[in-house]
Amino acid sequence: MLSRLTGQSGSAMGSGSGAMTNFQQAQYNNRIVACIRPHITFNTPAGAKRGMYVAKFDVRLLKNGQKAVPPKMISSSGLKAFDTAVEKAILMCNPFPKPPVGDIPSSITLTFDPVDDANGR
Repeated sequence: MLSRLTGQSGSAMGSGSGAMTNFQQAQYNNRIVACIRPHITFNTPAGAKRGMYVAKFDVRLLKNGQKAVPPKMISSSGLKAFDTAVEKAILMCNPFPKPPVGDIPSSITLTFDPVDDANGR
């Protein structure tokens, strides 16, 4: 799922009995984005359109929100500098924020678009 909001997570699994509604999941996604985005700096190539360059990362989390392992790139944006910036930004947000309901998911997929980052959206 790619949205206008940079870094919205595509899925979160492992919340167990503390399952979140779609609205609560969206709120949690926004908190993760707010934690990660300030650490991303990237200049978008001229003429780039939203969705043209997309980096997708899988992040495994421990119950306290710490990264279990470094983030794993699922798909590259094709812009090495952007991919590197996103990976570093994910590592800088540590621990991940606690969700409004339930447990911290054991795995979350994050999608980033440099057009959103460059425009501050």
